[in-house]
Order: sequence, then structure tokens, then C-alpha cells
Amino acid sequence: ATLPWIVALNPDGRAVWTRVFGSKNIHPESALARSGDAVYFAGVASSEVDFGAGPVQPSGPTLFVARMGRDGKPAWVRQGNNALTVKAQAVAVGPQGHVFVSGAGSGPIDFGGGPLGGAITELAFVAAFDGSGA
Repeated sequence: ATLPWIVALNPDGRAVWTRVFGSKNIHPESALARSGDAVYFAGVASSEVDFGAGPVQPSGPTLFVARMGRDGKPAWVRQGNNALTVKAQAVAVGPQGHVFVSGAGSGPIDFGGGPLGGAITELAFVAAFDGSGA
């Protein structure tokens, strides 16, 4: 099994921190962005995984987005619930610190603002979060 991991390197190429996530159930369709001292990543988990800020507990394929601080510790993790299938395609950070995640999936997905899509709807989405993950 392959476990997902993130490593932060200094300008000399030496590891500053490494995080290995103890679940092989994170799908390889993941996205990563850096802004200032933070690293943001998004992906899909199909079973419980804990990035260090409390477990993501999906009931099926669940999109997550997380922010790791300069020290590699998680600042926050958010998840979108209820999609039949979902895939993270990109994550970006805007100039005011807003985090944008794009992806595609089928079935309704809810990032906290109410479900998007219908029971079997194919959809593309962009979800936005402020710097605190709200």
C-alpha cells in the first residue's frame, strides 16, 4: 500500500518537516498549493483519515481541503459530504488568503453552504474558503 505524504523543503533542498498520513484510502487525485508560510492540499478520502486536526469521517468518497502551517501542523481541515463520486483537480490561494478548490463529481456535494447538484447530476465545482477554513 502507498501512504500519502507531504514534505516541506528549505531553499537548500533539506527537509524541514514531513507528514505521512496513516491511511491508504486517500486517492491520488490530489492538489497542492503554497502561500506564505502555509501549505494547502485537497484530495479525496474513502475512509477515515486524520491529518492531525481531527478525523475526516467520510460515508463514501469525500473531498477534503486542509491547511498546514509553517511547522507542518494542521491549522484546519474541511470536507464536502454526500457525493457519489468526486475528484479534486486544483487548489489555489488568492491574494486575501481565500482558498479555492476545483473538482468534478456526481451526486450532490455539500461544503457547508447547502447541497450542490442532484441525485445523479454530473457537476464541476469551485469551492471557496476564507483563511480560517470557513
